Amino acid sequence: MLAQGGPFGPIGRRRFRAAPGGVGPRGTGRCRDGPRRAAPGWATPGRAGVWLSEGRYSLAGMQVSAGTGVDAYLAAPVERVVGRGGKKLAGAGIKTVGDLLRHYPKRYEDPRVPTDMTGLRLDEVVSINAQVASLAVRDIKRGTQWLVAVQITDGAHRLGLTFFLKKWHLVEFYSRQYEVGRMGLFTGRVSLYRGRQQLVHPEVVWADELRDQDPRFNDRLLPIYPAVAGIQSPQLQNAIRTSLKALGADPPTDPLPPRLLADRDLPGLGQAFWDIHNPAGASAWRAARGRFRFEEAFVLQTGLARRRHRLEAGAAARPRPARPPAPGAPAGLVERLDAALPFELTAAQRQAGRKLGELLALDRPMNQLLQGDVGSGKTLVALRAMLQVVDAAGQAALLAPTEVLATQHFRTIEGLLARLPEGSDQVTVRLLTGATPVKARASLLNQLEHGEVRIVVGTHALLEDSVKFHDLGLIVVDEQHRFGVEQRDQLRTRGADRPHLLVMTATPIPRTVAMTVFGDLGVTTLGDGPPGRPEVATTWVNPKEHPGWLDRVWQRLAEEVAAGHRGFVVCPAIEPGEFEAGADLLQDAGPRQGQLAFALPGGLRLDSAAGSQTGAVAEADAARAGGRSGRGSGAAGRLGPAAAVADGVGAVVGTVAGTAAGVSRASGANGKTGASGATRAPAGRGGAESTAEKRPLASVSQTLAALAADPDLAGVKLAPLHGRMTSQEKDQTMAAFMRGDVDVLVATTVIEVGIDVPQATALVVLDADRFGLSQLHQLRGRIGRGQAPGVCLLVSPAEPDSLAARRLAAMEQTRDGFELAEVDLETRREGEILGDSQSGRSSLKLVRLTSDRALIEDARNSAEALIAEDPELAGHPALAQAVDALLAGREDYLERG
Repeated sequence: MLAQGGPFGPIGRRRFRAAPGGVGPRGTGRCRDGPRRAAPGWATPGRAGVWLSEGRYSLAGMQVSAGTGVDAYLAAPVERVVGRGGKKLAGAGIKTVGDLLRHYPKRYEDPRVPTDMTGLRLDEVVSINAQVASLAVRDIKRGTQWLVAVQITDGAHRLGLTFFLKKWHLVEFYSRQYEVGRMGLFTGRVSLYRGRQQLVHPEVVWADELRDQDPRFNDRLLPIYPAVAGIQSPQLQNAIRTSLKALGADPPTDPLPPRLLADRDLPGLGQAFWDIHNPAGASAWRAARGRFRFEEAFVLQTGLARRRHRLEAGAAARPRPARPPAPGAPAGLVERLDAALPFELTAAQRQAGRKLGELLALDRPMNQLLQGDVGSGKTLVALRAMLQVVDAAGQAALLAPTEVLATQHFRTIEGLLARLPEGSDQVTVRLLTGATPVKARASLLNQLEHGEVRIVVGTHALLEDSVKFHDLGLIVVDEQHRFGVEQRDQLRTRGADRPHLLVMTATPIPRTVAMTVFGDLGVTTLGDGPPGRPEVATTWVNPKEHPGWLDRVWQRLAEEVAAGHRGFVVCPAIEPGEFEAGADLLQDAGPRQGQLAFALPGGLRLDSAAGSQTGAVAEADAARAGGRSGRGSGAAGRLGPAAAVADGVGAVVGTVAGTAAGVSRASGANGKTGASGATRAPAGRGGAESTAEKRPLASVSQTLAALAADPDLAGVKLAPLHGRMTSQEKDQTMAAFMRGDVDVLVATTVIEVGIDVPQATALVVLDADRFGLSQLHQLRGRIGRGQAPGVCLLVSPAEPDSLAARRLAAMEQTRDGFELAEVDLETRREGEILGDSQSGRSSLKLVRLTSDRALIEDARNSAEALIAEDPELAGHPALAQAVDALLAGREDYLERG
């Protein structure tokens, strides 16, 4: 480390010699205040060096202060600054000193001003600037253990600090350190003891010690960092300060061209590092943050622009076959299909067809998203594009995520092609799934390879290496969020010429929207909904806020069945703890305090098993705010006719078996009373003393049993549907549901796509907070496909200020897929832009796609102008290095949709 004793002491001019033996960059030396351990970073056993007081050091003749020395220091492993904690940081992606300096603060504190301590949350990690108000010592184990109880204050409120110590000299040390009136920054996790909030063994940074270290850090705002790999803000503060001192006065090489910095009045890299980690005031850190935001967007946009330039240059050198539209009716298959349809295409369908036709006629592969709500006619638009390719002597493949959906597409396409006049029999369409018999499969593969099959519809079976094409011109991927990035890209590498790619979805996943914003995925939107589409009213049913609504949920479902309609009840699990293959269940429903027991219809009771779930942490920023805006008493009215809420506690079916120890009978008529005998810890900040627990999730098996015993659903014919059933069982169940022999399917997300039953009008989703918006929107698309309006009830006890609450509120307020994707961007993030993660951790640290589109556009324009002048960045080596570092091992993902 570059400070005596690690990053925790002053730097002075002193010599050291690295200790022999052992592993790691530890050294020993003698300074004016005696022998101390030091971590000079690049030291090897026996190697000598000199610490320099101005923040530089010389190590065996190598001075880290100027030019390439500073750049080499930034590229050095992070262990050289944080010692043993470096392995944790490296595992979390902070591998170099430069990475550490790009771990930006989440906020700043003035060390002279106390932090307002109102609104602290249980289990939240906080950093509080406060003054010591009192200290008391208690002997709790007859002279072998002591409790030091400190009170800190912001001037109006108090918070307890608790320390358990086993050595008396430590008690004396803490008593001297925590002197009444002393200001410090205290970091720890909020817990409760006897109803009062406290921090147990918090870390502290004392304001007077900060002023004693280095004049460059005096009277500055104190950065508060997001914890990473278990390392809290105080250690990160010290390590980053040490790194800043080593930079000295000589700046590192800046990847941003000077012209861009001057045009936007942005600070250089060295100044920006100092101002974001050690700002003199708000204007300094805002300017530095603005610089890093632009750099983040610009480097990525430069990589995208360079990739586009290379692709276009390659296409010009080796043009791929264009697929132009056939010249005029009746010769073209597209025109023949349009003339044979029993309805008129909508304006949106025609516009989308023209746009796709133009892209197919180009000699470079298109990468296009076709966005349209359920029932807007995406399949027909895709078929018209496939026919254009077939007309140009090519082949087309439609990839669907499930056998049910693939079969539905095959039948739809086969039916539409059957309308073509005689002479169009050259359009051969076939279905390939995992259930295709071996003999039929062999024949189909042979026909595909020789070009006899022009359109193939299939599932993941199309991705197998044995599938070869004669001339694959277009790939259509339906419900593309159900495929991984790698899977979606496999078909595109099957031929000498990369085929066109068209992905279809009713709700773009966050990564898709991110690629759309960044310009590598074009968008074609079907804005027109199907004519006469009925309304689907969506309501979030929160059993914690309105227990009586649960009874009303099942009554409402029974009313829909009595009216001759059908419905779905969707659960996250098949059996307790057994989930659907590929399930993407979320874990951000918010903290759950205490052990709960829930009553089910039919007198069944479920006791939750103990578990641990971390609550919200301080790093959650404005994305957590927002809650459920615009919700009020009107929500109950949307439950439908006779929606008066019954008094008393309802049957909380939304928390049926997940990891429970079993189901038992509960007292009360018809099991409609609350669960008796449940052990409940006090909820919220006012009483819970234990860590939040995971609640069990609803399963098909237990929910089916509970609903079968519910008097409100007497006479309703129920059946299960999930991925563990065989294809034959699923087909038989669906056939019975379509005939009306089954009224309600209790299912997993296998119904998400491929289910088209006009009589289905009711949907109940249990534990709805555990599903992403894409899945919820797709599930809702299963109802309201006929003439009758639909009702969608999302059952969840999500906390009002949780991310899950924002998703559920969005589902209530809109049916627009792009609006829901925007919310998904804010709550789940956009995913790894240059990787295969669909959502979650992003490549971007400061730029947010939902709010920084103007910045992204500016960066993109600047990057394209630069690449037009210098395609390979020969005149900008630092920028080229930054782009290469960003794209290392991930450049191929730029081509993938």
